[in-house]
Amino acid sequence: MDIEEGGEPYFDDEDDNDNDDLGKEENDKSKYRKPLGICVCLSAVLILILSLSLTLPNRSSGGASAKDGAGLDGDNVPTSSPVALRTLSPTNLGETRAPTPTAVMQEDLTVLWNQLIPGDAASEALQDPNSAQSKAMEWLILPENLGDLNPLDRTPAVRLELTQKMAAATLYFETAGDTNWDDALLTTWMTNADVCTWEGLVCGAALAAQDARHRALAEEDPLRLSTVIHLLLDGKGLTGPIPLEITLFDKLEKLELFENALNGTIPQAMGEMTTLEELWLFTNLLTGTIPKELGQLTQLLDLYLGPNQLTGNLPDFGNLEFLEQLWVFGNKLEGAIPDGIASLPNLRGLLLENVPGQNNLTASSTFLNQVVTLFELEALGLSHCGLTGPIPAEIGIMPKLKILRLDNNQLTGNLPDAIGNIANLEELKVQQNKLTGIIPVGIVNLENLKILQLETAEDGNEFVDNGFLALVTVTLTDLEELGLSFIPSVGPFPEAIGNLFNLEKLWLAGNGYTGIIPAFLGGLDALEELYIHDNDLTGALPAELGNLESLRIFEADDNQIDGAIPPEFGNLVALVQLKLKNNAISGAIPDMFAGMVNLEMFIVYSNNLVGPLPASIGQAANLEIIDINDNAITGAIPESLSNLKKARVLVFVDNSLEGPIPATLAKMDSLERIYLNGNAALTGIAAHASKQDS
Repeated sequence: MDIEEGGEPYFDDEDDNDNDDLGKEENDKSKYRKPLGICVCLSAVLILILSLSLTLPNRSSGGASAKDGAGLDGDNVPTSSPVALRTLSPTNLGETRAPTPTAVMQEDLTVLWNQLIPGDAASEALQDPNSAQSKAMEWLILPENLGDLNPLDRTPAVRLELTQKMAAATLYFETAGDTNWDDALLTTWMTNADVCTWEGLVCGAALAAQDARHRALAEEDPLRLSTVIHLLLDGKGLTGPIPLEITLFDKLEKLELFENALNGTIPQAMGEMTTLEELWLFTNLLTGTIPKELGQLTQLLDLYLGPNQLTGNLPDFGNLEFLEQLWVFGNKLEGAIPDGIASLPNLRGLLLENVPGQNNLTASSTFLNQVVTLFELEALGLSHCGLTGPIPAEIGIMPKLKILRLDNNQLTGNLPDAIGNIANLEELKVQQNKLTGIIPVGIVNLENLKILQLETAEDGNEFVDNGFLALVTVTLTDLEELGLSFIPSVGPFPEAIGNLFNLEKLWLAGNGYTGIIPAFLGGLDALEELYIHDNDLTGALPAELGNLESLRIFEADDNQIDGAIPPEFGNLVALVQLKLKNNAISGAIPDMFAGMVNLEMFIVYSNNLVGPLPASIGQAANLEIIDINDNAITGAIPESLSNLKKARVLVFVDNSLEGPIPATLAKMDSLERIYLNGNAALTGIAAHASKQDS
């Protein structure tokens, strides 16, 4: 049987508890069992009822019951049933009839839920016909869904299968399986077949066929062959909360529910799933705090919790000695990063970084010094974590490090030369710190480097370019992202950039480059983002830039660019932002917008543009901001602007627009601000006063 397991985004990548709790028969069964009150003369009737009910063979007759099992503890039936349960009533006054198989199973399931959920919540859930638990029970007790399962069979194998079906059915209903799940998944779920055949539920038999460890475990515990060990439902359209019943898969080693739309909190009871090795919950909508009980999962290797919308503090998982991956980025966590995390000896991936509006975690002054001693580390993400002091030189002896993100902190001193010794490094981000000095030339020898970001801004890094850029563009030809903005340079735009054919993002803003924008940039087919603003570039925008079909962001503000906007820019179908403000661009705005279906921002203020605003601008359906302030635009405001259903800000100040303002503009619900002053021949401005500055 093939096993489909979610791929780990950054890396390619077992003491199990015995089934001691599976199927333990209670010593004192009669203590909890309801008296049947059946006289001897009715025994023949009972046999007849049971024979009619048991139309399929007993699954347990073939073995697999040598060991005790867990699951439906049918010997602990309650003394009374919840209101929602359908049990038999006496047909005649004073007569008691034996319970049917489905009634017995209902009581068994009720016991499970009462054991799992404290207080009255279980009974309340079962009494609610719309609850996932009630729907799961209603589905499971139907004969056509039982398949060859006999509800009166108390052997471990049958009780295990019923338990697993109940847990899976509850998961299905709780996460909108009947409406939102992937269609391919539905072909195997909610059938009378063994749950081991349901897609995403991988049992011990399939694993035993693949590796020796699982074979050995199955030899010790044959019931494991029918036990769900991996639950893999990533990217299957699950919505709603994670049900508590998921903990009934009590031998689970892998739980992968990432890239769905799960919401609600992470159940604290998941801390009791002590056989878990991989817990993948990233890219959902989970809220609440991270349960500290997850720290009880001592076999855990991977804990992926971000991105989500989790809040509160990050628990100290320093006791999880086998932990290899810890991802919590992209949440709303706050407080101190526990120092214990920095001493996990097997850690390979530690991604804690913050971005504005998300995590606000803070590392201690010694945290980075501790982390650099983790020689198994392959990925370290500590962006926006309040790091201070110098970067330890010991970072150069982390032989397996591939990803290093230390950007947007308060790190000081020089960038250590030892960074050039990290041979496996693929990503280096140290921008927006307070680092100084010469950029280590050894970086150009990192032949695996794909992302290099050293750029700075006001009150940030103060690197000196000692010919570094010229070396980078010759040796690191596989670069995909290069950021060297605001590192002082002289001379023209570096031609060697044209060698970086894999480049997707380029930051060369504020470097002081002069001369023209080279046409060879139009040959970098993979380019998605190009930032060359705040230089001293001159000449016209090259028409070749219109060949960049993947370009999403182009910022060339605050240069000395002249000439016209090339009409070839209309070919930039992926373009989201076009920013050309504060230049000397002349001519008319080309009729180019019909194909620019992704454009959201068109900012060309403070140029020398003339002629009318083309009517095709109304075809750029995603436009939100148009700023043509301080030009010499003439003619009428196009009626087509009213087609822009997402437009928020229109800035037409200080032009030569004329004629009446289209009445349809006042009906644009999305429009927040419109600026029209400085157009002497424009009439009807007062009608739009409510959306103008006072």
